[in-house]
Amino acid sequence: MASGFSGGCLCGAVRYESAAEPVVCGHCHCVDCRKSSGTGHCSHIGVPKEAVTVTGALSIYERPADSGNIVGRAFCPTCGAAVYSLNSGMPEMIFPRASSLDDPEVFKPQMIVYTNRAPSWDHMDASLPAFATQPEGGPDAVVQSWRNRSDRARLSRAAVRCRISRISRRTRVRRFPSPINREQESTVDKSDVDWHGPMPSVITPYDAEGRIDEDAFLENIELCIGYGMTGLLVAGNSGDFWSLSMDERKRLMALGVEGARGRVPVIGCTGAFLAPDVIDLARTAAQIGCAGVMVLPPFFYSPNTEDIYAHYKAVSDAAELPLMLYNFPANSVPTMTFELVERLAELKAVVAIKETSGNFDTFYKILTLVGERIHVFCGQMVCFGVPAIVMGSPGYIDTNPNLWGAESVELYEAAVTGDLVRGRALQKKALALHELVSAGDKNTYSWVKTGMTLVGLPGGVARLPQRPLGEEQRAELRRGLERLGIAGLG
Repeated sequence: MASGFSGGCLCGAVRYESAAEPVVCGHCHCVDCRKSSGTGHCSHIGVPKEAVTVTGALSIYERPADSGNIVGRAFCPTCGAAVYSLNSGMPEMIFPRASSLDDPEVFKPQMIVYTNRAPSWDHMDASLPAFATQPEGGPDAVVQSWRNRSDRARLSRAAVRCRISRISRRTRVRRFPSPINREQESTVDKSDVDWHGPMPSVITPYDAEGRIDEDAFLENIELCIGYGMTGLLVAGNSGDFWSLSMDERKRLMALGVEGARGRVPVIGCTGAFLAPDVIDLARTAAQIGCAGVMVLPPFFYSPNTEDIYAHYKAVSDAAELPLMLYNFPANSVPTMTFELVERLAELKAVVAIKETSGNFDTFYKILTLVGERIHVFCGQMVCFGVPAIVMGSPGYIDTNPNLWGAESVELYEAAVTGDLVRGRALQKKALALHELVSAGDKNTYSWVKTGMTLVGLPGGVARLPQRPLGEEQRAELRRGLERLGIAGLG
């Protein structure tokens, strides 16, 4: 078997790379594999999920398989090519299709399963062990044997950083919007937007002089993409848009696009009190290559429903990029009514909403009202990310993934693959982390940034109006992170 391999879809929009050799290779004749392959079987490679980097937007179709496990089949929404599968019975594994390999010879079949479903015309290598269903000694047993090896390789901090460096050097096909020629009339095609998955609201780190620490910001983007985040929200609430100058906000969006390099979509927050300022920021976002923009309602003075609608309509009419609504009444003052959200979902540029009311009833009501028309992202992953995704949300956008890292991606994966035992455990941990950095009068953003620094991540230095944590607060935070087992990349 080969050590390290790569592959992707037909059009090149989706790519993957494995730093590990396959654990198991085999053919499967189950009904789902046959129907999803277009022939009499599928050929799969099983490899540790932690060793695989996937880039590009994917769609996932899930259903119970013959084994009773929930299988998610990932495919490219552009060309339709199957790329890999996930299996709730083996949550630490990912199963690339042999058909997607750059080098088909990497696949060395070890067995054939579900031969009782095999059509008579699909002839296989008779020398391979063959099983009528999913037997003892089949893929599950091979994976269990791998789990039990005492010398099982774990990615260390150095290995992760090496992997991230390798990822950043690789050239990829860009699928996300490139700068728009403003001399041409621009339109937003809602059907072309496939934002999904776990996304951080990227924090903005500062240096000791209060300037944006650009190197730290870019390092955090690399880490987030390395964890498996599928998009980035830049200069948002967690990115301190409210304390940044317009030039700083534009610079952050440019840095976000520079750091992502087309691997994941970058959504720039362009919220402002005046619609012309929002439009100016949004035009900059389009020119530098953002995939979309997030817009707040006008804040502070408690606008009424018609005020909010007029604000969004003015921005939508001028939009060159897809637009994400933002419902965060705790910070932006106005609350979007259900009727208003329904009206806003009909605007030409509106494709998504970040729903951060913190109330599951409100979130679910909005999901049921407009979820068939726009993407309803959970803005409170820390409180109910798993239930939100299970009920149909395409993903989450939140602050704590900056600090929590890879496990915040695992929470999403547990939800979409139906691994609810793991999902419940991670949701409990997410809530405990939320309480650690947000309970009482704690400033969430200062606590998250300080937590990142304590575990060796690029959190930066506080800048007014945020203040650095005192020694007692830092000690409380350190104890809490140790109790939760959150140690950055260590």
